[in-house]
Amino acid sequence: MMSTRVHKVGSMTFGITLVAVGLAYLTHLFLPALTYIMIIRAWPIVFVLLGTEILLSNIKVREDVAFVYDKTAIFLTMMVVCFAMCMGALSMCFEKSIHITL
Repeated sequence: MMSTRVHKVGSMTFGITLVAVGLAYLTHLFLPALTYIMIIRAWPIVFVLLGTEILLSNIKVREDVAFVYDKTAIFLTMMVVCFAMCMGALSMCFEKSIHITL
């Protein structure tokens, strides 16, 4: 009897998104030329990653692998992107208000 493996599409994109957002904000700490606006404007990359993962999963589907969307990972990916955008906007507002009051 052959068992069916399950491939959850979205999990890889979630991991890549967490690493990319974390690295972007960490890079900003040491390289201020990478502005928050640049980081926030990069959000469509998440859709490119998710679409690529879906396409590659469809191409590589074998008969013994079940293809399932990981709705939780996709939802969490979108939440991380929204959180990162809000944190970048808040940080940018704080930086602007400090420069105004000084």
